[in-house]
Amino acid sequence: MKIRAFLLSAVMLLSAAACGTACGAAGGGTPSNGGAGGETYGTDGRTSIYDRELSADEALGIAKSIGSVVYEDLKCTSGKDLMESFCEKTSEGQVGSIVCVKYYSDSDDDGNSFLYYCFVDYDGAQYSLKVRDSASSEFETERTYSHLLHLTGSMPNSEVNAVMDEYVLTDDPSLTWEKMIQSLISSDLSVVESVDCYVICSEMISSDDAIASETTRSIEELRLLYPEYFEMSAFKGIEIYVWEMAEGAYYCGMMSGTNRNKEDEEIWALADRALTIDEAKLILSELGIDRSMCVVFPVVQPISSYQYGIDDAYVAKVNALF
Repeated sequence: MKIRAFLLSAVMLLSAAACGTACGAAGGGTPSNGGAGGETYGTDGRTSIYDRELSADEALGIAKSIGSVVYEDLKCTSGKDLMESFCEKTSEGQVGSIVCVKYYSDSDDDGNSFLYYCFVDYDGAQYSLKVRDSASSEFETERTYSHLLHLTGSMPNSEVNAVMDEYVLTDDPSLTWEKMIQSLISSDLSVVESVDCYVICSEMISSDDAIASETTRSIEELRLLYPEYFEMSAFKGIEIYVWEMAEGAYYCGMMSGTNRNKEDEEIWALADRALTIDEAKLILSELGIDRSMCVVFPVVQPISSYQYGIDDAYVAKVNALF
């Protein structure tokens, strides 16, 4: 229960505090659905139910009955395919709307449950977000973002071998899970204020499920997000630093080879531009860099809560990934 409470608290904090000064009460009512004539996901055409003030349990029952996207205590119980479709279609520039319902049971000291509606409209250029408690007519959040990202990663020190799978609104297309979580746990105010995002959906899944659902970004996406990787020089080889975020969930970053050992801070900074193994291979292939020109270094990133040791067998295992 302590682990579950910690994760719920972290998710709720990211879904509220990360909005910064732009968050505030706004007028009530349901946002327009369908955007500029686009598709509406998960409302079954009956958006008027979202205008009513209902208890968390009443709202949950209705939302599930009409096929809305529903997350209950870090588990998607309805409409997951709708969320995936909305993310995919809007990333292609198609307008549309979706309502995400987030339910938290026994969320305070008195054992009360809460449910929040997240209304998201995409007009082909930006995402408009409005959020309110099901028991209130007032919006707690009302603002816009330019990107919807699908991020996964392990919660630091969660003591469970699981991965969080989240859909996040942000203006930063290069935002990573590691950077987002670091802003939550850091005591450095500049780090906290460096990330502006809103988590609209959050699910705790097993490591195996996370690895299976992971998709490789295209070379065009990678070039836009991480231009520095396409400017590397292979004159002295390429150094690839690999770490695990969960069992079998490998990520890496790359740097041009030099005649010196890299500082820890340089290696840790790679977590902000993490690649999957397949994405690293894709970039190296695009640059025409052969495997023989690369040196692979297994490392441990401070942002990862997954515990593992690095010995000869582990080094061989990581090298075999390439």
